[in-house]
Amino acid sequence: ATTINVLSLPLVSFSVLGDHCVNGGVIILTEGLPIGGGYSGMGITTSPTFDPLATGTGDFTLSYTVDNGTCTNSATSVIRVLAAPVVSLATPSPFCLGDGSVTLNGGLPVGGVYSGTNVADPVFDPISIGTHTVTYSFDDGSCTGSATSDIVVNALPTVSIDGVADICENVSPVNLTGSPLLGTFTGVGIVGSSFDPSVAGVGSHVVTYTFADGNGCLGSAATTINVLSLPLVSFSVLG
Repeated sequence: ATTINVLSLPLVSFSVLGDHCVNGGVIILTEGLPIGGGYSGMGITTSPTFDPLATGTGDFTLSYTVDNGTCTNSATSVIRVLAAPVVSLATPSPFCLGDGSVTLNGGLPVGGVYSGTNVADPVFDPISIGTHTVTYSFDDGSCTGSATSDIVVNALPTVSIDGVADICENVSPVNLTGSPLLGTFTGVGIVGSSFDPSVAGVGSHVVTYTFADGNGCLGSAATTINVLSLPLVSFSVLG
């Protein structure tokens, strides 16, 4: 005769796992009892870590196994990996520094939230030059998806205009010089790229030079030209 001892299995439980978004990042499983066991199944990278990106969406059965030194037992639980919403964000056209603020509307599906530098959802204010990354996030009630886009804010061109000394109202038109070349002069007395004191008349006149660069950004500079009145001259009749 011989005696055979039949040992009881360790009591193992694996609590119900909640849903998890595919883009929600790895999770550390703690639902198995008693502690000290190991997790296995699709998506388990290194127990107890589960990576939803490794499984994709769907329902997946995971196992929790405990070995008490003599016997082994396991329990299972199902984890559901949910799809993230597909989100897109159109790239806005470039801005010039100082342009007015705009309401962003390039995110899909509608109803999401904009965030980023110089963004107060949903308004973007181009108050600093450079490339600014804007993020559009959308929550479908279960998962959140996001998309990013870069908004470029270009600097204004550096513009200058040469000053003009005081001139009398009867002198010939004077040529004006602005930098960079090919800009536009505006103001009273301006004829093309010259200033005509006889047209402007006596007084102080502000002349502005404006230049648009390759990005369509405008810069300007101004100067004041003083037109002086002529002296009153008489010449009596000679006897």
